[in-house]
Amino acid sequence: MVKLAYTLRYDNAQGDVVERITEEEPEEVLMGHDFMLEIIEKNLQGLQAGDSFEMMIEPEQAYGDYDDEKLVTVPQSELLAQVPEGEEPSLKEGDIVPIVDMEEKEYKALVLKNENGKITLDFNHPLAGETLHFKGKVLAVRKAAPEEIEALLNEDME
Repeated sequence: MVKLAYTLRYDNAQGDVVERITEEEPEEVLMGHDFMLEIIEKNLQGLQAGDSFEMMIEPEQAYGDYDDEKLVTVPQSELLAQVPEGEEPSLKEGDIVPIVDMEEKEYKALVLKNENGKITLDFNHPLAGETLHFKGKVLAVRKAAPEEIEALLNEDME
């Protein structure tokens, strides 16, 4: 288990902040089980409490390039048919909506446009196509307990 404080920015050290995790409210991550990008885990390997880190992550090492083929336009009625009875979904531009495919696998999509009964969805990861600047500090490193690993792995599967 690694406890981290960090700032994640677009492009470089002066880019817009994507996420900031402080020392007061650090993130604790189980290493070696795909909870973080592989390149981040690789760069954190061997670091100890008190060590600082900084890395640039290219799109191909992170969430890939932005793919226009992951833009889909569907009839609004098709999306509404997936909503459990009694719920009112929000399908405004900027909303994130869950989509279930024919094999019952759930995806998240960003509503780009909702007009004339048609909704344009973006299935790209929100950070697709972005170069990321990751800078922070390792606050603690400890061995994870077997029951802790099992609980985290079971939680991730839900």
